[in-house]
Amino acid sequence: MIINGQTTRNPVIISQSAEDETDKNLWKIMFLGVVTVFFSLSVVYTFHRFLVTLDEQYVWYAGLAVLGFLTFIVLQVFFVKRFLILMILLFLETIAPMFMFTKYFYSAPRWILIIGWFVFFLFSFMGAKKGIALIANSLKIKFFPVAKDVLRKSATALFIFLSILVYFNYFELKGFNDELGMKITNSFLNSSKPAISLFFDEFSFDKNGNEILAVIVEQQLKSVDLKSLNISGAGGGDITSIKNLPPLVKRDLIQGGVEQLKMAAEGAIGFLDWDKPVKEIIYGLIKGYFLRVPENLKPVLNVSTAVLVFFTLKGTAFFLYWLVEFIAFVIFKLLIILGFAYINLQSRSREFIMLS
Repeated sequence: MIINGQTTRNPVIISQSAEDETDKNLWKIMFLGVVTVFFSLSVVYTFHRFLVTLDEQYVWYAGLAVLGFLTFIVLQVFFVKRFLILMILLFLETIAPMFMFTKYFYSAPRWILIIGWFVFFLFSFMGAKKGIALIANSLKIKFFPVAKDVLRKSATALFIFLSILVYFNYFELKGFNDELGMKITNSFLNSSKPAISLFFDEFSFDKNGNEILAVIVEQQLKSVDLKSLNISGAGGGDITSIKNLPPLVKRDLIQGGVEQLKMAAEGAIGFLDWDKPVKEIIYGLIKGYFLRVPENLKPVLNVSTAVLVFFTLKGTAFFLYWLVEFIAFVIFKLLIILGFAYINLQSRSREFIMLS
């Protein structure tokens, strides 16, 4: 480039914004904070209600609240300029759910909840810090790379807190009881029923043990050639299929198979009350296993349960991330279009966002 007859390698900036990249509209920042606090409280409240009641409708409410919370956590990183203000917002948004559990702090500190809140805040803080650094070091505003980093840390923070909430409710407060245990068992059993029905006709966990064993034996007999049993039909020929067996013979054959299965099962796991529904038999086996765990190993088992909950939530989040990023991007564009904020140029090459 030639300026006054001299050649220079440095480009001359023709125009740039005289506006400082700083927070100017505290009301809009407060609005973002209030909405995020609302979703933070909603997530913890609905998830806690699900733990207490195991009412499946709360799972849907919690899922919607998680979407809202993570979406506005991402948006805050783009719209709030000063890291100190953003840190204050994150502090309030993560500590707000703790006020739902103040009654448990009257007698003594609940360190597991305090640790859960600290991890919740710390990971959210780390995600926001990385997001702001990416925005500051980018010439163009790249929404999805920034949202991805913020979202991963914030989601991890939230899921750790929810997992600790499971531990607190069921093991510290001893909130786990037989009714909840049966509901959890039924949920798992019902989810497996469609797959089991592919192999066993008329299968139901509501049937008693004798009925289920009869269903299993009958299904197995359908694939067995009965010719070796030398059972003769009305015409004198050997019967090869259970469908052609006389009713009494079929009943005795199935009952014999049922008795053999009972002996094999009780030989492996002990006496069972076969007159109870299968779902109660299964729950009784699970409960008996946990009761037999030595006292010194129960804390390890309790922590392992919370860890399992975390990885379950983290695994399902894979399908959640893209949806949160999409919703956040749409809201981000709408807010720009509606004048909530605008994109400015610090120079010819670097963009930054300002609240209008």
